[in-house]
Amino acid sequence: MLTFSASHCCRASSLPCSSIIQCTRFPLLAPSLTSFQVDKETLPWIFTRNLAGHSKWANIKHRKGIADRKRAQLFMKLSRAIITACRTGKSTDIDVNTHLKTAINAAKASDMPNNKIEAALRVGAGLDSDYQKLKFEIAGPGGSQFLVFAEAAKRDHVLPDIRRVTNKYGGSIGKDGSAMWAFRHLGYVEIDVADDLDIEELAIDLDADDVEIVEHDEPNNNNDVSTTIQYRIVCKPSDVTRISQELQNRNIPILASDHIYEPLVTAQPTETELAEIKILLGRLEECEYVTHVVINLP
Repeated sequence: MLTFSASHCCRASSLPCSSIIQCTRFPLLAPSLTSFQVDKETLPWIFTRNLAGHSKWANIKHRKGIADRKRAQLFMKLSRAIITACRTGKSTDIDVNTHLKTAINAAKASDMPNNKIEAALRVGAGLDSDYQKLKFEIAGPGGSQFLVFAEAAKRDHVLPDIRRVTNKYGGSIGKDGSAMWAFRHLGYVEIDVADDLDIEELAIDLDADDVEIVEHDEPNNNNDVSTTIQYRIVCKPSDVTRISQELQNRNIPILASDHIYEPLVTAQPTETELAEIKILLGRLEECEYVTHVVINLP
């Protein structure tokens, strides 16, 4: 048996650190108690049982913080997909807008709360009139140019976060037109046509610029992926409304319509610069209120 002095424990003068901890964790219940005895076999258990170590709650809190950030980033991307599907499909009806149905199913599969899905639908439908479309032009490493699009009530809600990310990862925010020279602004109308329809003749009749074939991969009921082929009529941004109206007059179903930016001049970065560009692109896409980012990479 080992005997410890209560007075020594209190003064912490002649005991090891672990013994001091033990004395504080096992208070002397009676003022008259001046010593206590511990069996040699029990002593290691007492000291190791009460030694201070890494906080379990601190570790849990750290892991939870990382998981929460990843979850928030996932929900933000899913919200952007829903907003984009609403805008391009011109409808919030999932029976009509197949892209919106796919986006909502993906959000539900990721356990996205219904209130967040509904909020994204309101923004996509234009019901939240306080939101405005914003565009930021950024020069990145290796001659790369970025167009960052966002939707927020005020520009100041977005700018600080984008500036912080840009400055940290080797980019710089420019004035309007500083990056637009590397892109061309196009409009498109995506349609699903019958096999007997001559799509090229249709494009000529509509005075469109070009026709592209678009493939979409969508899950089916058998948990497989089916590929659907559709046509995209490329035109000037100002002609999107006119062409859409003419297609409706011909009873041709419109699947989506929107404006896009395609690179006119592509950057040719080195491998090191390309890695930096990808990091900057990923961080910009994670910024709050950002809907999508366009870059002039091949």
